[in-house]
Amino acid sequence: MPYDCGVTRPASKLGLLFGLTSILLPGLAALIFFEILRPFHDNNIDQPIVLVALSLGAVLSALALALRKGAIIFNVLALLLNVAALIVIGLIFWSLSHIKLM
Repeated sequence: MPYDCGVTRPASKLGLLFGLTSILLPGLAALIFFEILRPFHDNNIDQPIVLVALSLGAVLSALALALRKGAIIFNVLALLLNVAALIVIGLIFWSLSHIKLM
């Protein structure tokens, strides 16, 4: 069947899993950052968790791109999303660490 759209190769399934996971990790990071998932107001614990989740998402999508597994455009979008989120969250954390309260 030349028009079979099913994913049958294990490499494609692994690439799709990497892509989906790297898309879901920024969502998890956002839930932790906005204190929906972990509402304890402790940035010393939340900041590393958020940065690790975003970094892991970027690494997974870059790995899927490097190994040429799964949908290429999906992994490119996941990589761009994770890198942009890392930059934005990093700037927010940096600005929060430099606020001087009276």
